[in-house]
Amino acid sequence: MPSSVILHIEVRLLSSTNIRLDSVSRWVRDWLQDNFISLSISQEIKSFEDSPLLTEHVESISVVEATGSTDKILYLEKVELDINAYKLHPRASQTTSLLSQESTADSEEPPSASVMELPAKALDGLWEFLIFDPDIKTKLLHFISSIRKLGSYKSLAEDAQIRRLILLHGPPGSGKTSLWYNPCIKKNKWQDLIGYSRALAQKLSIRLSKRFSDFQLVEINSHNLFSKWFSESGKLVGKMFDDISQTLENDDTFVVVLIDEVESLTSARKSAAGGNEPSDSLRVVNALLTGLDKLRHKKNVIVLTTSNLLEAMDTAFLDRADIKQYVNAPTASAIYIILRTCLNELIRCGLIEEQVFHSLFRFFSWLKCRKRPIPSPEEARMNIFSQPNAPSSRLWRCANECTSFSGRTLRRLPVLMHAGYIQREKCTLDEALEALGMAVQDVKQEQSAMCEVSKVVP
Repeated sequence: MPSSVILHIEVRLLSSTNIRLDSVSRWVRDWLQDNFISLSISQEIKSFEDSPLLTEHVESISVVEATGSTDKILYLEKVELDINAYKLHPRASQTTSLLSQESTADSEEPPSASVMELPAKALDGLWEFLIFDPDIKTKLLHFISSIRKLGSYKSLAEDAQIRRLILLHGPPGSGKTSLWYNPCIKKNKWQDLIGYSRALAQKLSIRLSKRFSDFQLVEINSHNLFSKWFSESGKLVGKMFDDISQTLENDDTFVVVLIDEVESLTSARKSAAGGNEPSDSLRVVNALLTGLDKLRHKKNVIVLTTSNLLEAMDTAFLDRADIKQYVNAPTASAIYIILRTCLNELIRCGLIEEQVFHSLFRFFSWLKCRKRPIPSPEEARMNIFSQPNAPSSRLWRCANECTSFSGRTLRRLPVLMHAGYIQREKCTLDEALEALGMAVQDVKQEQSAMCEVSKVVP
């Protein structure tokens, strides 16, 4: 009888290998069962000295999550292993029109989409750096897996009206598309261009690697779908979905369609009918709804959309969404993790030194700085009263001061901290926390000033 607990394991292959993915998955399964009694969530294995096959083809094995259990350590005899092998594509996204030029009234129409092969090297590691409280990223991943599984049965898909359409909505800067990233880590070099939806698409490409051989992320540029020629915008939207449908004819290809700021394509038709919106926007909404209905019968596609203007969107589009996930601004706990990750990285790089050792450097040049990381939020909450001056307690109070900040503002804090109050190569942790607190107060004063201006301006 199969176990009710599924342990998800990701196997990253070396870029030089061309081995079959199913063969690697079989080798990894046998090797794990022969060498381990239990595995821990977030455990990463990079050494395979006793297995020449794995050494030749595998870069790393990661234990990512367990479905059906909240335990951090799981015994292999009590779980079912879900092993997904993958190899990263080195190429970045390619901008494309997705439209035949002869179908447009103007041959100089700007690119309407970009296409990226998944899993992509540019998106590697982003899922782990996403910080939400509660953990909606895993919840949403499970929702999408269920939608895809149920949608593979025609009768269930028809009865449940499954359309594989996801809407992420929330206040600006909450992280729907922009990632609450760690600005101290070089992996995040794309900054705002890499977001939650892209990380989710990357995760899906790994999780579904046993079923599909080719994955594409198609990002739609909503604004470029509006033509300067009257009545052409609706045709551009319709042709875009026709091209996507043509790609989906290959059953081995899975496509994630991402439409950011979808409200620009789905403005309420009541407004257009009342004369408040140009009639061309009504044609765009109709074309979008028709295109989504065409994709409904395709089993190898997921459409991800984001918006911060839910009230302005057409009800017919909202009704079509299988999942409408609200993404709130980060909580104090999530903010603590974001700031803690950044400070710990600065400590690891040697840019922040421990206070007690810093004062002894001038007397003992051989003494090395002790790189002791700031503890987890759980430990910080335990120490907040017993150790009020501990770094974790000070950072926790600082995080509580930032609950009105958007994700974009949080990303700027380390830069504001360093540029405004440190301005040198190294500092102590005490100095960094003091500088961070002053940077937070500066942002709050700026927010207050903007509120006062908005009250004065009619």
